[in-house]
This record gives sequence, C-alpha cells and structure tokens, in this order.
Amino acid sequence: MKRTKQNNKTQERKTEQVRTPHGFWLASGVSIALWMLNYLYVQPELNVMKTAQTSVAWFYGESLFLALCIFSVMFFRGKEGWQAIDKYLFGLLLVIEISVGILVYGKLFLFDKQTLSHLILFQKNLILPGIVAGIFALYNRKDNPNAIVESQSNKEESGKRLYYTIGLLFVLGLMGVLLFYRLDYFDLYSDEAQVTEGAVGYYHTGEFNRWDFVKDKLRPNVDYDRGFPHLFLVAQSYKVFGITPWAGRFVSALFGLIFIGLIYFVARYVFKSRLPALLIALIAAFYPEYLLLLRWTRMYAVLMPVYLLLFYFSVKLLTEPSKSNIILANKFLNTYANFRYLWLVPIALLLPFCYFLHINSLFILLLLWMFCIFSFLIFKERKYLLVSLVGLVLFVLGILFAGFNDFIAEHFSFFEANNSKDYQWILAGYPFNLETSLLILGVGLGIFFLLKDKLTRKKILFFYLSLFLTYLIFGYIIDYSVSFRYVCFATAPVIILIFWNFYFIVRTLFGKLMRLSLFLLLMFSALLQFYNKYEDLYVENFTSPAYPSVAFRDILKNHKAGELIYHHWTPMFYLDEVDTSITEKMIAHYEPYPFSEVYETLQQYPGGWLTWYTFYGHRVDSLVREYAATNFTQYHGHGIDNTGVQVYRYDQSMLRDTSIFKKFLGLPVANLDMQNAYSIACWVSFPPKIDPAEPLFRIKSPQKDVILEVKPDSSQGKLLQIIYPQADVSLESLSSLSDGKLHHFVWTQTGGQIGDTCTLFIDGKKEVQQILSKDAGRLAKFRINLKFNGFMNDIQIYDFPLREYLLPQIIVNKNVLDFEELIFNEEKYKMLYRWVR
Repeated sequence: MKRTKQNNKTQERKTEQVRTPHGFWLASGVSIALWMLNYLYVQPELNVMKTAQTSVAWFYGESLFLALCIFSVMFFRGKEGWQAIDKYLFGLLLVIEISVGILVYGKLFLFDKQTLSHLILFQKNLILPGIVAGIFALYNRKDNPNAIVESQSNKEESGKRLYYTIGLLFVLGLMGVLLFYRLDYFDLYSDEAQVTEGAVGYYHTGEFNRWDFVKDKLRPNVDYDRGFPHLFLVAQSYKVFGITPWAGRFVSALFGLIFIGLIYFVARYVFKSRLPALLIALIAAFYPEYLLLLRWTRMYAVLMPVYLLLFYFSVKLLTEPSKSNIILANKFLNTYANFRYLWLVPIALLLPFCYFLHINSLFILLLLWMFCIFSFLIFKERKYLLVSLVGLVLFVLGILFAGFNDFIAEHFSFFEANNSKDYQWILAGYPFNLETSLLILGVGLGIFFLLKDKLTRKKILFFYLSLFLTYLIFGYIIDYSVSFRYVCFATAPVIILIFWNFYFIVRTLFGKLMRLSLFLLLMFSALLQFYNKYEDLYVENFTSPAYPSVAFRDILKNHKAGELIYHHWTPMFYLDEVDTSITEKMIAHYEPYPFSEVYETLQQYPGGWLTWYTFYGHRVDSLVREYAATNFTQYHGHGIDNTGVQVYRYDQSMLRDTSIFKKFLGLPVANLDMQNAYSIACWVSFPPKIDPAEPLFRIKSPQKDVILEVKPDSSQGKLLQIIYPQADVSLESLSSLSDGKLHHFVWTQTGGQIGDTCTLFIDGKKEVQQILSKDAGRLAKFRINLKFNGFMNDIQIYDFPLREYLLPQIIVNKNVLDFEELIFNEEKYKMLYRWVR
C-alpha cells in the first residue's frame, strides 16, 4: 500500500515537471510592464513625487522588491518542480496584496500622502499579475477544484452537526450583542424622524400618515407609506415596548439576526459545506455598514434578509432541473421549460414584499433575465432561450403600455452619471479592501471555466452577474444619489461570492499552514474594519452628530403659548410636550428658503425658536443664519456646546431692521457660553490718542449686561485692561501698547465657575492671571466695538485655553495654525471663529 502511494506521488511529480510554468513567466512579464508604465507615465500624472530623490528611491525600491519576488519564487523549483512556481508566485502576490491593503486602509500606521499614493498604486499594479498567476496555477491543478466540489457534502459533516449548530448559535449570539448594545444611545437621526412619525401615525389611527407630535394628531394631508411593511412592524413594536427610539430600532436589529442566519443558510447551499458558511456568517456579522443599517429605523434592515431569500429561491428556480414526471416525460417541456416551478411560490410572495420595501429591489427581474440570456449562450440549453424571449417581450410591452419609458427617462441617465468609483468600494470593499477583492474575483473566474459541475457553474454565473449588473446600473446608468443603503440588498451575494472564490482558491492551491495564515489575514482584515468603525457605531454618531434630546430641553422649559418653532428636519418627537398652541414650520428643505420669506414669518408671531442641525447649516439661508447669530439668543450649537443643534430664541424686540443688519453684515459676532473654556486672540495697535471710554470688544448677556470688556486703561492710556464684573475679575497688562506697533493680545479662561482662572498674554508672554471668585453666568454674545479708534485684525476665538507654548508659533504664522484641531489632555479642541480684514 505504501509503495503504491509513493509511486503515485512520483508519477505526479514527473507530470508536474513536464508542465511549463506559463503563469510564472506571463505574470512576471506583466509585473515588469506595469511597473515600467507606472514609473514612466502614471506617477508623473498623479504628481505623487515631491522630489527627484524620492522618485529614484521608489524606483530602486520597487525594482529590488520585484526582483526578490521573482527570484524567491524560483527557489522552489528544486523542491516541487517548475509547475509549483505559478502557485508560489500567486501565493506571494496574494499575501502582499492583503498585507498592503491592511497597512493602507487599516489605519495601523499614518503614512504621508506621497507614501499612501504610492502604496495604493503598487497594490493596483499587483492585481493583473496576481490574476494571471492565479489562473495558471489553477489550470495546472485543474482536477483539484472539481475534486473539492465533489467532496463537499453535508453528509460528510453529519457527525459534526452539533458543533456547527453550536457555532451558528455563537455567531447569532455575537451578532445580537453587536446589534443591541447601545441600541438607543444615539438620538433619532436622518430619516428616522419621518419613519417614527409614520409608524406612530399608524399606531394611533391605522392609517399611513405622519403624526404631529406638537398637535398630538395626524398631520393633515401628509401621507407616508414608504416601505409600509416596515412601518407596520415598527408600529407593532411600539405597541409592545412603547414609543421610543429603542422600540423603533428593535425591528431592524431583529431582522439583522435573521439576515445573518440567512447568510449562513445561503452560503451553505452554495458551498455545500457548513464550515465556510459559518465563517462567512461570522465575517458578515462584523461588517460596519451592515451594523449601521441594522441599528437604524429604516426599511433597509427588513429589505436585506427578504431580498437575500428572494435571491436564493431565484437561483434554485433557474439552476435546478425539474423533478416533475410530467415535465420530464414531455419532450417539449423537458427541452424548453425544465425548471423547478415549486420555487415560483415563495418568489411570487417575496417579490411584491421587496417592491413595497424599496423599488430598487426590482433589480432582481433584470438579473433573472440576463442570467437566462447568458446561460443560453454559455450552456446552450434551449430552456433559457424561451425564457429570454419571454423576458424581451415583457420588457417591450412594458415600455409601450406600462409607462416604463417615462420611468426610464426620469431615472436613467445612461452613462451620463459616473458613480463607478464609489460603487466599486461599496460592492467589493469587504471583507478585504477593493484591490484584493478584484484580484480574488479575477482569479475566481478561472474556477468558473475549469469546473465541470454545471450546477455549480450556474450558481457562480448568477452571483457574478448580480455583482456586474449592480455595478453597471448604479455606477453608470441610474441617475441616483450614491449611498450604500441603495444597493445594500445586493451586497450579501457579493460578499458570499468573494469568500467563495477565496475559499476554493486557497483550498485548491495551498497546504494547511498557508490556508490557516490566509484565513487569519482575512479575519484580521474584517475585524480591523470593525475596530476602525467602533466609535462611529457605538460612541459618536458620525452620520448625524447631533443630540436634539439634549438641545430641545431648553425649548420645552422656556417656550410660551402661541410661539413659533421654525426648524429644518429636526425630530419633533423630542418636542411632544410643548404647548399645543405652538406653530411648527419648516425653515428650509433641500434648498434654503429666502431670507425675506423667513423674516416675514418671524414677524407674524410674538416670539419663538429657530433650530436646525449644525451640519445641515448649508441648507439654511446664510442671511438667516447670520441674522439669528447677530440678533437672537443662542442656547445651543456652534460656539456654545457640542450638541450639534443650533437653537435660537427670539421675541419681537430682537427683530432689528434688515437694512441696518445688511449694512453691518460680516462684523465679528459670536455666541458663547461663559461656563466653557475659551480663548480670544487678535492683533491690536493703539493710536497716539486713545479714548479710554471705548473698549476693543464687549461680551454681554441676553439682558445687555456687560459680562466682560477689554479696553485701554483709563488712567495711563497705554495699558490694556480687562474688566470681568460678572466674575469679579479685573486684569491689567504690564506692557505698554502705545508705541504704534502691532501687538498680539490673548485672553483665556479655563471655565466660568468659581476657581477657574483668567489669563492675559501680550506678544506671547503671560502678563497677569486671576482666579474667578464668582460664577461668570452662561449665555453671552461677543461683539467688537465699532467706535474703538485703534486697529484690530485677525480676531480668533478658540474653545479651549491657549497655552503659552503655542503662542510663539501662532504669532509667527500670523494666527494661522497648521492644524484645524488641537489635542490636549486627550481632548480635541478647535478654532470656533475667525475674522480677518
């Protein structure tokens, strides 16, 4: 027996040595060609080189690396023969591709822009050689993939079924933790506001109308039935758990668990094995983009598992032959209609459900049609020809009679829009980075042509067509805004496809140690993406950095009957306790409402509130923003706190003449909370004759009381005096400023409570410091004094106390910092305002 095995191995080795390593030579040639083209043409165009010396350094570095790759692989010739060189070259390129991708996109190291650009270019240049080497390596082992496909059987794993069941339960449990942890930590954001209103409207009335939280009734004539199956489910959740953000997101999280279970189920069908299916479910559970959508009150969380199930039944319908004796016995039906019609029942149920959730899911119909066309061309089966012709007839009839033509004209740009780069990353950016995924997908096509099992090849074709058509339609054809959520339903098949290719390539070509190493790299790549997005998921909402539940407390506390709430897309859910006599209006939509219209509306009410998310400020007219900041009392937002919500209070006495406002437009005005830490810096020059009664600037309370003012000393005329009556502080400079020169002035406070300190700096040196003996109050407004007869320029306000060691570099750079944010004591600080003549 042993002698027979040794003879077989000897024969295999002889066979391998006969084969020529075409992949090695071709891949090496492609590498050299791409490397030369990159050096001669691509780099100068991208302008990634700062100096000729860096360019030469990269040239020699890449040359050395390329030579090492080629000659290190040739080392294996003596051990396993020339045939093994293709395999080892591909393995080396794959490891390098994954590793460089982790370095570049994993944020493990901070590279400068030139190095980063070069690494990305280098990674792109490995794609084509890697594909060439991988395909030839597979070809030289063309019997292995078929043997692997044939060996995959759930029966083989029946003895370990209990372990895989425990593994699946662990993955689902882990996903549950990732989904439900801090589920209600973020306030309602983005479209959650309107979904909440729609679901609450259905909860109270059984009608799909938006609920008015201020009036406590349905909004008149405001239907909202987008994704109504999801709205219905959210309303049921409200009945069980109460109307809270957690209850709304519970539906999404629950369907997230179902989604991960379905990924395992579909992957097991594709792989015919539980282990890779379990691994892909585990990897999908850590995908940050999935976690974002599955923790958000929107229909996409329901759409993803339902579409995946529809996708699964569609694959089975078109790839599996019929088992009906009626069809098999009839020659015509067996030739032209041999499908598993049983699967039409779940498809007929799921397709309208998907459509009502989101119209984009009708993409599946195009996919089915294209699959039939390509299957007829590739597999020469006439049953696909008949379905293709039926699909063509239905498409033509739809254009002629069903209004498809108008729909296409409205939404399809046909290559005028180009969102291809965004959708490359959206579709193929996980679990590897884009470049690695392209390499794997390219080599995976080799498996399609090498396999003999027709059913497996059809499955692969279906998945590849899904990827290609999604990219083509959303990247080039549909004129639609770019977002992951608009194609989220099509991403699970892509992730399964990438992992399917990776699994079979690695299992076909490499031994156990190499397999383990590559799978560990895969897991590390996926976990690194999760780690880098952890704060976005659970700590700080980067999608909508706003906390209306905090900011609106002042409105609830201080509003009066009959006032106006003028807002832009803020969730009125947090204002459900205001007086029902309050009037709610929109201050802007996607485009700003004109200042004249807003001003006219403000005049119609005795007072009220203006509010919008700070990051949506560009959607509010700039004159409206400036007018509110200049004349109204600001409670929250920029300069006051980090709630991310601008909140202004006004009454009729604050509505100043608009012509006077426009005349002084652009003058320095800032709203501050004197309990915070601040720094005010500027360049100042005193004239020969100083009016001591006129300060440089003042900070006043909403009641017009002076909180702080900076002015020339009344007795000597050449010193600077800071009067801070609110905090019982008085500072006076030691240096004379009446020399006709520019001097740099900085005032700082560490806070506005008893025990905090105020400090005066002149020309980068600390002049005097004093401790606050009284509370400084809260809301205030900073203004410069137009009657000051000296010179002021480059006024800046920071949200932290500037330290003395920073002042020299600020002065040298004329107050222009080389950074937008400073980090001090592990806290981030930034410049709030800046005015330059």
